[in-house]
Amino acid sequence: AQAVSYPLHLVRRRLLVVSVMPGTPEPRFPTWTMFKSILARDGMTGLYRGLATAMFKGPVTVTVAFAVNDECKRFFDPAGRYPQGAMSAGVFGEVSQHLPEDTSAPRPLSVLERLVAGGIAGAAAKTVIAPGDRVKIMFQADHLGKFSLPKAFQRAMEIKAEGGVRALWRGHAATLLRVVPLSATSFFSFGVYEKGLKE
Repeated sequence: AQAVSYPLHLVRRRLLVVSVMPGTPEPRFPTWTMFKSILARDGMTGLYRGLATAMFKGPVTVTVAFAVNDECKRFFDPAGRYPQGAMSAGVFGEVSQHLPEDTSAPRPLSVLERLVAGGIAGAAAKTVIAPGDRVKIMFQADHLGKFSLPKAFQRAMEIKAEGGVRALWRGHAATLLRVVPLSATSFFSFGVYEKGLKE
């Protein structure tokens, strides 16, 4: 999926960072124009500039996100009484009147707990891969530099030398404002569909 959609991702990124020259009318079809421009200048391989970092980022992101999501669920349920994938009866986890009064009886995670777990999971995963993501974006936006893993590592070291370690996470707060709600709703929806398919 990453390999198939990556050219469109690169074209979108290039359109976001490359401004139209003053006095030059904006193309009628900017996406198609940029696509042809990359092909003409860099060939087919130009459409996959930085793909190696994306292929590494994908599995790492998913692994970290699901691991953190599961740990957050265990945090909300230290006794292990919450069935995984169970749906909530209320936002704050009220016990359904159909369940036994025994506190050891299974109770589904609340909507709020599931959203918080998903949001934290997304934030953690994005924080882990943020430096690699920044380097990837720089190569996507720079049509002059040829991509390679050694050059990507060198670019990361240059960023660190210029602005310190924190520079590798520059703009991360704005990224989290987008990622946290997206991840929260994604993980919550995943549980909804998973339960529906099992039934």
